[in-house]
Amino acid sequence: MKGSDAAAIKSASERLNEVWQAASADLYKAGAAKGQAAGGPAGAAAGEAPKPEDKKKDEGVIDAEVVDEKKS
Repeated sequence: MKGSDAAAIKSASERLNEVWQAASADLYKAGAAKGQAAGGPAGAAAGEAPKPEDKKKDEGVIDAEVVDEKKS
């Protein structure tokens, strides 16, 4: 905040971004490994779209709303 050296601020900001990206990649890998260990689909990561063969398992599921007609 008190600095006025734009080059130093930019350099520090870029370094911070690099470190953050490396940490994010490590967290992503750890989450994917934890998902596989928990019995998740092989190769599936958080946020990854389900594979077409996974959708076949849900073909009998019907999305519905319960309505109580006895209430006024």
